Amino acid sequence: MREQLIKYIEFLFKDTPEKEDLKNEIMSNTLDKFDDLVSGGMSEDNAFNCSVSGLGDISSLISHGKSEKVYAGQKPRAFMLALAVALYILSLLPVIIFDDNERLGPSLMFVMIAVATAIIIYRAAAFKKYDAKADAEIETKAEENGKNTVKNSIKSAIWALCIVAYFVVSFSTNAWYVTWVIFIIGAALSNIVNAAFSLRK
Repeated sequence: MREQLIKYIEFLFKDTPEKEDLKNEIMSNTLDKFDDLVSGGMSEDNAFNCSVSGLGDISSLISHGKSEKVYAGQKPRAFMLALAVALYILSLLPVIIFDDNERLGPSLMFVMIAVATAIIIYRAAAFKKYDAKADAEIETKAEENGKNTVKNSIKSAIWALCIVAYFVVSFSTNAWYVTWVIFIIGAALSNIVNAAFSLRK
């Protein structure tokens, strides 16, 4: 799959020899991401899909000389995801800090979770731009890339809802010893999404 990833990026830049430096930089970053995912235990197929998805809609825009703009757009995209994850992780702090206030702590926690979820939803919607003027081959690749982006957006939403459900149910019932099952359900739903998109292919 690593060789296929190299061929895919070469294909994206086949008509833009003047973009050699940009191609090499994207190639290096994408292959590093692929290697990290595989070494982390992810299958090569899933690592390939995640790496290609991380390129966004760069494939359809390169042919119109806009590749630098698209690549630069990856930075705010990554920052938004990092910010959302940080908010999820830090959402427990208000409960710990204001443990003597039964309303303020949980209220602030849910506000932070809501903001993080809103960031993920906005991120998924804001970067779904597709250039219909690309040639037929690029258009096909971009369409496949778009499907991966939709799939990853759905999976992100599933995990966001699982986290919210976990905290809501746990604080409502105090059944912390059982509510972790919600994450197993989330993993199952995520696999169902993978299977559904695989069947569509």
